[in-house]
Amino acid sequence: MLSKRCGQALSIACAVCALAFWGCRDRDEACTGQACAASGGEAGSGGQDAGGAPVLGESAGAENGTTGGEAGASATTGPDSAGAGPTSACQADSDCADGRACNGDEHCAAGQCQAGKPVSCGMDLSCVEHGTAASSCDYGVPGRWLTFLGSDTGLFPFELRAMRLEDFVPRASISLSGGIVDQGHQLIDVDSWSPNGRHLIVLNPKDLEHINSSRLFLIEFGDGLPSAPVLLKDIPVGTNLVSGPWAGDSSAVFVQNYSTPSETYLVHLAPDGVRSELLFSEDEDTTSLHFCRDPRYFYRTKADDSTLVDSLHPEQEKLLWHGSTDSSPDNRWLVSSDDTTGLWLATCEPGTVPQQFSDKPAWDGFAWSSDGRFVSVTHDDPYGEIEVFDAANQFSSVFKGMQADFHWAPNSRSLILFGKPDANGLYPLTEVDLSTLPAKSSARGTTPEPSAWGFVNDGTLWAARDEASGKSGFWLLDSGTSTWRRVATGLSDARPTFTANEAYAAFPDSLADGTAQILAFSLHDKNAVAIPLLPAPLNGDVHLEYSLSEGLIVSHSTSFEPFEDQFWWIASSAAGFGKPLPLNDVRAGTSPILQPLP
Repeated sequence: MLSKRCGQALSIACAVCALAFWGCRDRDEACTGQACAASGGEAGSGGQDAGGAPVLGESAGAENGTTGGEAGASATTGPDSAGAGPTSACQADSDCADGRACNGDEHCAAGQCQAGKPVSCGMDLSCVEHGTAASSCDYGVPGRWLTFLGSDTGLFPFELRAMRLEDFVPRASISLSGGIVDQGHQLIDVDSWSPNGRHLIVLNPKDLEHINSSRLFLIEFGDGLPSAPVLLKDIPVGTNLVSGPWAGDSSAVFVQNYSTPSETYLVHLAPDGVRSELLFSEDEDTTSLHFCRDPRYFYRTKADDSTLVDSLHPEQEKLLWHGSTDSSPDNRWLVSSDDTTGLWLATCEPGTVPQQFSDKPAWDGFAWSSDGRFVSVTHDDPYGEIEVFDAANQFSSVFKGMQADFHWAPNSRSLILFGKPDANGLYPLTEVDLSTLPAKSSARGTTPEPSAWGFVNDGTLWAARDEASGKSGFWLLDSGTSTWRRVATGLSDARPTFTANEAYAAFPDSLADGTAQILAFSLHDKNAVAIPLLPAPLNGDVHLEYSLSEGLIVSHSTSFEPFEDQFWWIASSAAGFGKPLPLNDVRAGTSPILQPLP
């Protein structure tokens, strides 16, 4: 699926280069005014190249695959970086090699070794040696990439851009559309990130009339600039190409092509390159694919049968059971429900033998604790019944008179149930309850009955309650007294995002005049009042995109061209919030996606 905006490559004119140091592809050119011209200085000569910036995709013989334009003072590390005179007699270039890459390739001339031309990085990048005469241009400080769809004019087409955040101070964004978008395939969007944040798969549809006809590219992210895009050429242009899920170690990813016939591919990402293989053809009946902890193995659900597959021998599938499969968060356990035989558990590894742990089937799916120890399920019982199975210790607890929705606390020590045949409410079950066999619930109902509920980051239970005004109130449960405290009232949307220090809850709020604002409330002040986080309400919609340990990423979207979509960084601490810092550096920027952290 495409994001809110679809983009295509916009040609990067040298006028942009003059502002963002990205226009001149030839490293012997610089930007002068609005045109590319010959560089004014050689590296090591004291001159300064006005381009001075890395060009996306040019190789420095490094794992990052990127380096920069020439500069008067080379940003390199290691000795001999400035260039030296003849050092020794030689007969061939190999006689002069010193095993270092950052100071350039030495060569033999007139029987004497001549120093190489140092690698020039620019843009605050430094050349870093990797041994065996390999190097890369890396940033000197830690950072995190953020991708978004952007347009300098606010009009279609949008392009895919990336911005590096260092302590959430943004650098100028760069285009990722180059080498991907062309006349045949004009749109672009992020499809998926690998769990370790090193690999980005980009979706490249034809156009708005053929939005489902796409191809896939891979971009690598290391400690420097992103690599040049690589077409996954072994995967043909297809209808509704979808990548994912990924292996937990980011070494492989599934790609499903929903053309006719449907196909499933496995993409291997190794240090020596990318390789794609066709696993299954005519695969329209496959409904789920998930890797085990060892990414060589995965399970597959097809036509209501679940099998365990060795990716080296995909034709030798082992039938686990009849029925769909769900896996624990750590990919260690598999669980299934069969209408005839009940509930089954197996390990996600070769040679596993499924074991039955209940003769009653699941009524409505499974819920795993985040640590993968407990799995809970609702049974179809006239009076309601919840069963919790401890996979680690192999025993069940059954809670009668309970039904409906349930979720696990982030710390995996409490299961919260919503609903009861005689009175709706929230009922916490503690780890002590869950470890008791036979189980005896100490759950107590809530006041008020919630319309939405969930957890603060520390596991504190929150609930939203509809009010007579048509708005919502926001409540917190005091775990010590088991009493509820109303924190805020009059909210149009009481589903919050919490700061990681758990000092504040933030809510998007629609106002009566059609504008929108982001409001924050202290979680610890009993007389808390709303804190508006944006300088003024905005026309359109506002969204809380990310809540991080350092603050929030907030976005604003509009509905008509020229679009004015924006997003901001708002730093937070126990003392409050900072002023919004604009992140996108184009007229319209939308669909911000943060690079995952390993």
